[in-house]
Amino acid sequence: MKLEATCDTCGRLFLLQQTLPEPAGTGGRCPFCGTRFGRHYVQVLPEVIREADESGQAFSKSLETLGGMGPGFSLNIDVILQSLAQDFAGTDQQSA
Repeated sequence: MKLEATCDTCGRLFLLQQTLPEPAGTGGRCPFCGTRFGRHYVQVLPEVIREADESGQAFSKSLETLGGMGPGFSLNIDVILQSLAQDFAGTDQQSA
């Protein structure tokens, strides 16, 4: 799963994996403008990115499996995504 973010400084979209420690990534900096992201989180950022990526993949696979079982109902993906977006927006506002 591609986890994307937008730099608050330059406004450019990037993959979170691009911010992993060097040499694989930028070492916690924006790949475009070089702004350092959350210095106090640099140590845990790679693990959190990995966990989010794995969790997203597992969630996606579970929904795919559930939908493919022919359970006699259809998943309302739009509502699921809207709910996730609302949950995330609440978390994002709390951290601001």
